Amino acid sequence: MSIGFSVALLMGGQSRRMGADKAYLTDPMSGLPSWERQMRLLESLSPDERILSLREGQTAPDGTIAWRAAFDSVTNAGPISGLAACLDTAQQSLILMLGIDLLAMKGAVLERLLGLASVDTGAVYQNSQGFYEPLAAVYPKSAAGSAQSFLSAGGRRLQDWLGEGVKTGWMRAVPLSGDDESAFLNVNTKADYVKLAE
Repeated sequence: MSIGFSVALLMGGQSRRMGADKAYLTDPMSGLPSWERQMRLLESLSPDERILSLREGQTAPDGTIAWRAAFDSVTNAGPISGLAACLDTAQQSLILMLGIDLLAMKGAVLERLLGLASVDTGAVYQNSQGFYEPLAAVYPKSAAGSAQSFLSAGGRRLQDWLGEGVKTGWMRAVPLSGDDESAFLNVNTKADYVKLAE
């Protein structure tokens, strides 16, 4: 795409439900640790900037020197804290965010979102039940203030924040096709991990 864009890998979660750090799970398809699998996927899109979202005190994996760290400003606040930190850190007009636990994600699904975004309007998939998919979405840098305001006011639910973004016009909802639903398998628990390997 002609608009410069950053990619951000969100890996600052506590992984409580998994019982082990999801960043270091082995992806059953590639045999790579999940952080490396996701980084390679994002690199394949030829981004202009690379950001790694971390919680305070977390150490980046070896081999990520080309990725700038963005640390959560609020602890235990969920993904909105990492998103807000990445939006503040990014130097490009658009930021493609990807969660560490979306290990079935495909490049074509992300490329479609990039093609539908514009300088001040991001793009997020919305499934048939009306649920937004915030952890594989394109955000405009201009939404950084909105994210910080939402976080500072105690907001935590990304669904609420994105819904407001769609209403006010800085985010575009894109219908998620049935063919792409499998790419959004969220590997949060050991049962999810078993399902991924099937």
